[in-house]
Amino acid sequence: PLAIARLLLELAHADGDFDAGERSQLLSDLAREFRLVQEDAKRLFDYAEQRFDDQVEFSGLILRLKRDCSVDERAEIIRLLWKMAYADGTLHDFEFTLIRRMAAMLYVEGRDLSNARRRALIELGFDPETPAGQSPISLSS
Repeated sequence: PLAIARLLLELAHADGDFDAGERSQLLSDLAREFRLVQEDAKRLFDYAEQRFDDQVEFSGLILRLKRDCSVDERAEIIRLLWKMAYADGTLHDFEFTLIRRMAAMLYVEGRDLSNARRRALIELGFDPETPAGQSPISLSS
């Protein structure tokens, strides 16, 4: 969970604006994905945030996840990253590039990468047909 929380934070800060909505999305995802009570999710988030500036650790996190997780688990990590990127309703170039880079490092490519993005858009209530690299269109409007 810590490694994934760190990757989510890395992505959340990619556009230079980590707002309350993104923070809420991150905490909600941590609680749901790891079956944590909100207080434990907050504790995990706080610990990951304390370690945020440790760039040496970042590449180690990717290597550890690649080694320890199945292809399906790595695709789920990418789904969470897409959800974080789209949490504010805008996909920034930095976020898009970082997700693609992380996915390549985790060997999540092609159909798995596309499906992870599609599932994230659906979960957030956005049009899953939104072209890659573009900000999503809300299905509720």
